[in-house]
Amino acid sequence: MQAGHDTNWASVAVDWEEMIALKTDGTLWKWSTHNEIYAKAYMLPPTRLGIHNDWVALAGTWGGVITMAADGSLWFWPSQENYEYSEALLRLPKQPRLLGNVFGKTE
Repeated sequence: MQAGHDTNWASVAVDWEEMIALKTDGTLWKWSTHNEIYAKAYMLPPTRLGIHNDWVALAGTWGGVITMAADGSLWFWPSQENYEYSEALLRLPKQPRLLGNVFGKTE
């Protein structure tokens, strides 16, 4: 099943209730199922994650997605749906959390 009409996707990571995709232009996009049938949810337009367009890789992990920027920095994007159910008393961060840098650079 094709999600949307674009064909310039580089990679994708799937969580329990989200799909995050990286476009070849370096932008990140998210589909949320919100308890919808997956086929129906993925036909809706995705939401862009962040404002940057220097993302080069992504990988799914428990509770979210880890992305790598062109400068080697690694960022954790928590899954909003997973976060709402497991950490209901805490607010979801508005920005991803910096995990480190694969090139050993200090920020």
